Amino acid sequence: MKLNFSINLFVNQMVIILLANNSKYDRKEAKTFEISFPLILIRTKKGLSIIDKLSRLKFIKKLGWIFLYILPIVAFIGFYLILRTVIAFISNATLRGFAGQITPLANLLLPGINPYLPIIYGWIALIAGIMVHEGMHGILARSLGLSVKSSGLILFLILPIGAFVDVDENELKKSKAKDSSRVMAAGPGGNIITALIALLGLLIIVSTMVPLATGIGIVGVQKGYPAYESGIMPGDIIMAINGVQIDSILEADEILKNLSPGTTINLTIFHNKEIRNFTIKLAQDPQNSSRGIIGVSLTNIVQPLNAYLEIGSTSPLIYFLLPTLAPNNVPFSDVMYVFYKSSLGNAFYPIANLLFWIWFININLAIFNALPIYPLDGGQAFKVLLQVLGKNKLSERNIRRITYSVAIMVLSLIIMMITIPYLMI
Repeated sequence: MKLNFSINLFVNQMVIILLANNSKYDRKEAKTFEISFPLILIRTKKGLSIIDKLSRLKFIKKLGWIFLYILPIVAFIGFYLILRTVIAFISNATLRGFAGQITPLANLLLPGINPYLPIIYGWIALIAGIMVHEGMHGILARSLGLSVKSSGLILFLILPIGAFVDVDENELKKSKAKDSSRVMAAGPGGNIITALIALLGLLIIVSTMVPLATGIGIVGVQKGYPAYESGIMPGDIIMAINGVQIDSILEADEILKNLSPGTTINLTIFHNKEIRNFTIKLAQDPQNSSRGIIGVSLTNIVQPLNAYLEIGSTSPLIYFLLPTLAPNNVPFSDVMYVFYKSSLGNAFYPIANLLFWIWFININLAIFNALPIYPLDGGQAFKVLLQVLGKNKLSERNIRRITYSVAIMVLSLIIMMITIPYLMI
């Protein structure tokens, strides 16, 4: 659980960094189309109009203060998790070995590149995350009277990947520290709100799910073994063995562990939407000749669903488990959803997955951007904090040195977190 969170914590920020660098150039007249290969920027006045309307909402300025107070908390959480993961990898060879089996591309939350990130859900979530992040910067800036020079859509070659907001950086630098800090904190803050709303929606969806039957799920059937020959299929649910009702793999193991090959057993199975009885003769376990096996891969059904809904009684890191990397632990994964039904019908499956990825990508964007890594939001806010605290005490040169030193330290830890499983045997 800790591993799955840590190796997927950081979202690739190339798009946002490129946009940030792009916005530094003053233009007398912004072009409607602009190419910064491989990005294509399409500016639209409609975006500015929406930003202006939202910036006039009464609660926006207060929301900016909330974002500012949350930013260091999120940064601390991110730093703690990085440090904890690095220490765990150094001290635990088993953990390193497991992490080393996962491709390094898992550290990039880019659909089509990260093999664990679904393309459709991933792109929708990534676009939403970038739009929220950039949009909140613009909304806070306008609410504080700062200019937003342009806004629009971003295309990676011909693929739409989000939106951008070009806040006037000259005005931002001249503004009061409390104003510029709120503008910087708005991006991660907007991602946090979006993530929490998506997570709440996900939990509501999961709360509508119930098992099709009480038992344990079959996720795989081995050819040539009794289950396969009897017509048992993936997606079936074993409800009872020899008349004894079961609801966990542990209970099934207790019944089967002392049965030898050739023993005939009766299985009560939920199969093709009906309850059927199968009589099969156990085959020999290739790894233990004295033990009989059915020839199936099993998963618990009730436990993953309950764990997802028991907020507070289980680790919050359970909500970071990827349905594509730990499918048996996520009730709405491609492997598990077939064992449940919902009052929403079959729609629960795509809705739950979309909400999960919106939650996951937005919270990652928030945490990464909150870290004191210059020129990301957290790094810029950290620099402003040093300017305020070190007024008349620290020179601009020393402030830059401290800012860059902290950024290098955090980046070094991130690099260690990513590379240690592949470098240490």
